[in-house]
Amino acid sequence: MLKKFRQLMNKDEKGFTLVELLAVIVILGIIAAIAIPSIANVVENGKKDSVLRTAEQAVESYRLMYTAEPSNEVFTDATNGMDVSLSELSSNGYLENTNDFSGTVTSSKDDAGKVTYNVNITNGEYKLNTIDGDNSGEDMDSATREHVDEDN
Repeated sequence: MLKKFRQLMNKDEKGFTLVELLAVIVILGIIAAIAIPSIANVVENGKKDSVLRTAEQAVESYRLMYTAEPSNEVFTDATNGMDVSLSELSSNGYLENTNDFSGTVTSSKDDAGKVTYNVNITNGEYKLNTIDGDNSGEDMDSATREHVDEDN
């Protein structure tokens, strides 16, 4: 009987046992459970970042438009907070590829001469209500993903 058992054990069978296959499936399941939410966060953060960067580009384009066309009627009275849409900036060649975004940039000037830029922008999924920046643009980096909300 012992000889028979040894012969069965010494067979050179190829393949995996059921336990080995189950262990691999469990390990893959654990990896998937960890990776899928992380990937979803990366995608969501990327969409929010695109709204932020587009808003920053819109303000820079607005400044460029003002510098290039100071006689433009939009800019004759900056204290009133004139609105310029993203499509206007795009059609005048100051901003590229606004297909996924809509919104406006408004500038206003206080009594001390400080210019503030307000941006309202959305991509249909997320929206950003305002970014304020002074003439030097130092405040532009203060907006973060937390300022980007879901667009309902």
